Amino acid sequence: MPRNVKARITTGVSVWVLAGLCAFGLWERRSIALERSGREPRIDVLFSPNGGCTDRIVAEIGKARKRVRVQAFFFTSKPIAAAIVEAHDRGVKCEVIADASQEKMTYGRLPVLRREGVRVLIDDKHKTANNKIMLIDSSTIITGSFNYTKAAEEKNAENILVIKHHSDVFERYLDNYKRHKAHARAFKKGG
Repeated sequence: MPRNVKARITTGVSVWVLAGLCAFGLWERRSIALERSGREPRIDVLFSPNGGCTDRIVAEIGKARKRVRVQAFFFTSKPIAAAIVEAHDRGVKCEVIADASQEKMTYGRLPVLRREGVRVLIDDKHKTANNKIMLIDSSTIITGSFNYTKAAEEKNAENILVIKHHSDVFERYLDNYKRHKAHARAFKKGG
């Protein structure tokens, strides 16, 4: 049983909550999912400026074996784009959905990604497609305020969460990704 759950059990109200979760099968299902994966859920938090966010994102992309899905508002980071291209070159299926403003960006990375064979889509169904999410394989989520830019790493006050082995959370992010992909269109500029 996780430490934080043990601490909550000491209060009477928490015992009732835990009993309710067990009664409805929610606690048991979570325990079974953890046993199947053999991995403990983990969340790492990083901050910028100069907090290693870009390096961590690049490292996580480097671990990808099957798929990298990205939703981005601004995408000008050369190291992150290079990591995606490297993943694509080693057979990882990579896909980026970006805000429509990226088609007008002079220094954006989307034309490079598309030229290298990465599927690039534009979400123009919202005033701003402000998601900043990466879904790597079926176990890693990277999210937070961090735009995929040099300024986000070096100048801005930003953050990322690296969430691993939370299958229920991953599925919610994946469902959201699929909803945006369904109305996105092909990127038109550059290449």
